[in-house]
Amino acid sequence: MIGRMRAAFAVAVLVVMSACGGSPATGDLTEPLETEPVATAEPNSAAPAESAAPPETPSTVPDDGNGRSANVSFVLSGTTTQADGSYTGSGAARFCGNAVFNLTGNLREFSFEFPLDGGGDQVRDVTFSADDLVPGATTDLFHIGVGVKTATGHEPPALVIDTAQAGSDDSGRAELTESAGTTTLTLDAADELGQSIQMTATCDPR
Repeated sequence: MIGRMRAAFAVAVLVVMSACGGSPATGDLTEPLETEPVATAEPNSAAPAESAAPPETPSTVPDDGNGRSANVSFVLSGTTTQADGSYTGSGAARFCGNAVFNLTGNLREFSFEFPLDGGGDQVRDVTFSADDLVPGATTDLFHIGVGVKTATGHEPPALVIDTAQAGSDDSGRAELTESAGTTTLTLDAADELGQSIQMTATCDPR
């Protein structure tokens, strides 16, 4: 009887110790900390803005005529600088064609500038330009300037006539023709003072 009581008492003690002490430690097991997901930039779903289409370029870029062999002759009359007379020059031209296409895209422009290097015995400089002058056409809107050396060696200021300038009383007519690759420019112009230029310029084929 006493033995059974001792056995029951021992079992009760073990139960109490187990409840108080808990299970034996098996090492600290640390659970990973929960982390919030890092926000990532989502791709922009909006369609990119369409860029403007580049301007169309003609298959053949207009020739500016730089270096073309040229001949020019003109008569000055009524000048206020004692420059009246006939003048001629031959050599390479700075321009004899469309000299502004790369800057403006204008396909109808025409320029004649002479000479390419330095000045001649009679013709020091010629500059002509028209925004709308193509072979077979005429225009009354243009700029012409000529610088000469007279028979006496006098080099007066250039005579400039600009019929295209707003409010100008200058007037004139220019015509451009082309045949077998030869370009011919003819013009007759006068300013408000009565100074006049009659000019013919030809550029040989390339």
